[in-house]
Amino acid sequence: MNQVKVDGISVDQLQQLLKNAVRPQETNHVIPEFVEYNPHEASERLKSILDGSVEFLKENKQVKTAERTHNFIITSHTTGQNQAIREKLLRDLVTSLKHYFQGCYVVVGSASDVPQDIIDIADCVFFDKIQRFTPPAYHGNGELQLVKEGLRVMQEKGKEWCVKFTYDFIINDSNFNMINEWAKIADTQNKEFVGTTWVDIKGSQWDVALQQNTVGTWLYYGKVSFLKDVFDTMQLDDIIERKVTQAFMGKSDKAFLYPSANDMLGGTWEECGDLITNAGNNIKPSFEKKQAVTPRGVNDKPRVLCYVCTKDRFFTTLPMTLTSLVLQTRVPDHLIIFEDGEHKDLNEVPYYKAMFETLGRKGCTVWMQYEQGKGQNVLDQKANMQKGYHFVWRYDDDEVAEHDVLERMLKYFENNPKLGAVGGFVGGPLFGNGVATGKLENIFSEQNVQWHNGNAVYENVDHLHSSFLYRPGIVNFHQDLSPVSHRGETIFTASLKRAGYQLIVDQTIKIWHYRAAGGIRSHDNVFLYDHDEKKFMDKLEEWGYRICVLDNGIGDHAIFLGSILPELQKKYPHLILSVCYPEIFSGKLRPGDSLISIGQAPNPARLRDDVYTGLAEGRLKGSLQDAFRQLYLEDGKEK
Repeated sequence: MNQVKVDGISVDQLQQLLKNAVRPQETNHVIPEFVEYNPHEASERLKSILDGSVEFLKENKQVKTAERTHNFIITSHTTGQNQAIREKLLRDLVTSLKHYFQGCYVVVGSASDVPQDIIDIADCVFFDKIQRFTPPAYHGNGELQLVKEGLRVMQEKGKEWCVKFTYDFIINDSNFNMINEWAKIADTQNKEFVGTTWVDIKGSQWDVALQQNTVGTWLYYGKVSFLKDVFDTMQLDDIIERKVTQAFMGKSDKAFLYPSANDMLGGTWEECGDLITNAGNNIKPSFEKKQAVTPRGVNDKPRVLCYVCTKDRFFTTLPMTLTSLVLQTRVPDHLIIFEDGEHKDLNEVPYYKAMFETLGRKGCTVWMQYEQGKGQNVLDQKANMQKGYHFVWRYDDDEVAEHDVLERMLKYFENNPKLGAVGGFVGGPLFGNGVATGKLENIFSEQNVQWHNGNAVYENVDHLHSSFLYRPGIVNFHQDLSPVSHRGETIFTASLKRAGYQLIVDQTIKIWHYRAAGGIRSHDNVFLYDHDEKKFMDKLEEWGYRICVLDNGIGDHAIFLGSILPELQKKYPHLILSVCYPEIFSGKLRPGDSLISIGQAPNPARLRDDVYTGLAEGRLKGSLQDAFRQLYLEDGKEK
């Protein structure tokens, strides 16, 4: 048996490819259990597929096709040791499509080179050679980018409808009937997309672990303009199965989704994979007798994206962070790990692999995205712009959430459409109780309200810190900060508040912050923090908060008070005065103004507002009163 080869591919090679494959069990639950795939049975099945495709192409079958001309997008993204099998399956698929669908237009999108004979057969072949990394839990490898480019080509060529395949499907007469049935549904029910929420691929796809409520990205039929519109909204590179479900269910009036492939084809669940892959006996479809069902309730539960940005913490705090996600009473729907450090493949680390599998079993898909060291603010914005999620949980890689954090944060959003974000206590064991307001005018003089390990609920704070759940896509993360992203969360959540949304802090929701080495603490350049503090000061001034630093004598305080304080209060809704003699301003400040000490003033403000240095350097001129006016009131001279 081991000497048998199909186009130069031995059964030993097939067994090697299939030894780690898994497939879902039949289940009525949303998340199926997983069982090991029998390698010997799988290799026999794949050999049957390879043999079957050869025999099928030799036959001169007359296959009934739909009245309209079909067009096809084929994606191919397997490389390395699978290359020979990939090329054979791809060649057979393209050949069969061009042979049996006269006049069809075939586009092949590949993440690696394809043989010249395939390029000669297909109408268009393009390559996406951007370096990509294998995700730690589920496959992807550029599928989304290939689909997007294929749809762009179809639209450019004026094609109205297309069928999407992946390279390892085998065309047979049942598949043709299925495509025709899709076209019939699209015509009679006025739908622009027809697909299934579960495609089982037994044998031909050796690394797939699909789950229910997952649209099979390998095989569907739709109007090119509609598909392009939907896929163009998807931003998460390389993995699209679960995002497809949400995206198409959001357009349910135009989409027709079968709940699973066996419902679509009319066979048993076990027979379904045989029908699609042409392995074993073909099962004739019975579309007319089978009631197709469009899934309901997919969007009933809010979809939550959680993301963790990590750098140099693989073997310190990150395992604790991910374990706390596993133990949540309500896990996120999706987790992105932005890796901004050494680009380590966590699939090679057993306990990480186990955690990813556990999250998958509990309904949370996992994706690792390798970044280029541009900093936290860039990654925050990438998460903020992901489509298809009601809420995003910002979560640091040195934090550990108690078991009910996400569930309790989500509870606050029920029946509160103007709630923009909610956070809890975020602190270490040594953080104590305290009093804070959460107001921007007090940001330099008090600890953050989320650092206080109390029992209070603050329903109208101005900003949040570190970890919180928020509504995405309303405002943006500041993109001009340094890689340390100092004040990034403050600017973002304050912007959300200014956009008309409420911010809440519930101190009884506990997240423990262990502030490990690595992350932004790998940057010890004070300049980066001063740079970001200056950007924050600019933003405060834009919002009507003016910092004034009086690091001088009591007489100078009196001159400032008598000469320009009333005009400053007319110009700015909020003043933050850093002074040496606070008693000078007793009774002179408004609600919303604040006094802080010289030591509490941000360093950029102390450098900017040194009136005597400005006079000595010639930037400020005249009397001290004139200099104060130039510094604080005359636009363009105080910077």
